[in-house]
Amino acid sequence: MKDSEFQHEYDCDWDRVTSSFWKKYWHPKCCQSRALVLNRSIDSEGRLVTKRLHVISQDVPAFIKAIIGNVVTYAGEESIVDPKTKTLTLRTKNLCMTSMATIDELCVYSTCADDIHKTEYVKKMSVQGWLTGLVNYRLENWFVDADRRRSEEHTSELQPRSDLVCR
Repeated sequence: MKDSEFQHEYDCDWDRVTSSFWKKYWHPKCCQSRALVLNRSIDSEGRLVTKRLHVISQDVPAFIKAIIGNVVTYAGEESIVDPKTKTLTLRTKNLCMTSMATIDELCVYSTCADDIHKTEYVKKMSVQGWLTGLVNYRLENWFVDADRRRSEEHTSELQPRSDLVCR
């Protein structure tokens, strides 16, 4: 099992950052993933709860591509937007290739404790490979490394959007 954590602080308030978050998919720089809304409702606590299906074109390592070819995967996501606590929480889990690896992800956007005009982003991911030996080790490391790169791309893409909305 391999765990990963990524943190970033946006120089923009929570309302603006989370508004920008919803515009992230169907954008040219996020073309590897398409998010389809399956359900959206307001729960009894006044939170917006959204369930989405992500269709992801994976750029898999050469040793995996040689075995199974190009890979399109699916992930389920539940997001909860709590306007009272100013928290956006996302839980994501892979829905396919689970015989190779299980990936659980938790992302939280919240107002910074020391500056309400900034937003804190924390992402935690856990990968459990189900293969053996070196192949399993390489697979878990690939998932964590690819996620780290995507997290950096995500923040570099979302920051300019947030900046535009903040003006």
